[in-house]
Amino acid sequence: MTFYIMHKVNIFNFLQVVKINIQFLRLKAVIKKVGLSRSSIYGGMKEKTFPKSYRIGARAVAWREDEIQLWMSSKTSASTLSNGGV
Repeated sequence: MTFYIMHKVNIFNFLQVVKINIQFLRLKAVIKKVGLSRSSIYGGMKEKTFPKSYRIGARAVAWREDEIQLWMSSKTSASTLSNGGV
């Protein structure tokens, strides 16, 4: 899914159009990517320690891939810091 966002570039109110490509991941893809079980993912969402899902249909939810990537990065950064930078 591609979105176009317009935002102010400077004080002269020039607008810049930025193309953003947002990919959604379904539950099986999220499980495969992060290595957590379904219950761990939903438990993390409830505790607000895992990215929320988005309703993409009447009976379908998905996660934004960029939010999953950020979550994974935060986990590896926290692990590196707690291990003394190893």
